[in-house]
Amino acid sequence: VEVHERLSRHFDGRFEFRGVRPGDYFVSAAAFGYIQRYFGQTADDLPEVTVHVAAGGTTSAADMRLARAGAISGRVFSDAGDGLAGVEIELVRRRYLPGGVRPVAIAFAQTEELGVFRIGNVAPGEYYVRAYASESIRPTRADKSLAYTATFFPDATAVEGTQPLVIGSGQELFGIDFSLATVKMRAVSGRLLDPAGRSLATATVQMMGNGAL
Repeated sequence: VEVHERLSRHFDGRFEFRGVRPGDYFVSAAAFGYIQRYFGQTADDLPEVTVHVAAGGTTSAADMRLARAGAISGRVFSDAGDGLAGVEIELVRRRYLPGGVRPVAIAFAQTEELGVFRIGNVAPGEYYVRAYASESIRPTRADKSLAYTATFFPDATAVEGTQPLVIGSGQELFGIDFSLATVKMRAVSGRLLDPAGRSLATATVQMMGNGAL
């Protein structure tokens, strides 16, 4: 429930909602150049806490501390050392999920002319930068069996093979420059049979990635 139309702000950072109906509410704060936070949330991957408003009562101490937003910028290069435009960029962070800690993409960008990219509004913490190109962007070498593969900064193809980037409050990391790795394309073949051992000539077969970073 939004009640910001009854919000009173003060120059010293204090705020006050008036005329609020009894109940439980989420309270969030946002400001230009800062990371949005909910009351009770001390990190991006931690839950917010509701504020209880009792009938005829006053709820105080709903204090929040905002961290300055940071940024990460750099360039992505081809196998020939040229900047590549149109490459997708992911900002990846490890998060607690059912089953354990897993890397999750939390922000996205796309390289522009000369392969330049920038991701803003980044909260303090540890991150990985991952780049991948569409099938239409091909390596420059004459070997047609080569293709670009998803690459983590600075030169790994899996998150386990690289070190995280650490960004502080309000910090901008420049020079996150790296080249897309190339791999040999392979063929996968097989035969599909029914329970009686007969070939299924009209069946559709699909191959999908397992979603691992």
